[in-house]
Amino acid sequence: MKLQPWRLASIALGLLAGCASAPPPKPLPAPPPAAARPAPAPAQTDAQRRTEFDRSLDHWHGASTRELFAKLGAPKSSTRAGDGTLVHLYARSAQLKGPKGPVTFSCVVRYIINERSDRIVNHSIEGC
Repeated sequence: MKLQPWRLASIALGLLAGCASAPPPKPLPAPPPAAARPAPAPAQTDAQRRTEFDRSLDHWHGASTRELFAKLGAPKSSTRAGDGTLVHLYARSAQLKGPKGPVTFSCVVRYIINERSDRIVNHSIEGC
């Protein structure tokens, strides 16, 4: 079956009109550059930093107090717990620039010592 030229033109115009009525696809937005990405929340950053610092102190577990004192010097204080463990406390503080003025930063690390073996068995951190 042969189509008349006017019929062929009518079909072509109908197809073009249908394509023209559909909106063009929207391009995907480009990801923001690294500098424009929002920074992690300060609390999240602090928690991550604190976790990494805490984990970095694990290498002291099993070390002797002699090794600890040789590296860090004498502790700020030492106390004896009721279960026979000894706790050596190291503390540092400093004034840092904050967005609203000076901020005092303090860090306390307690090394728990098994007195019988004179070895570090655990540690805890505060404020670091």
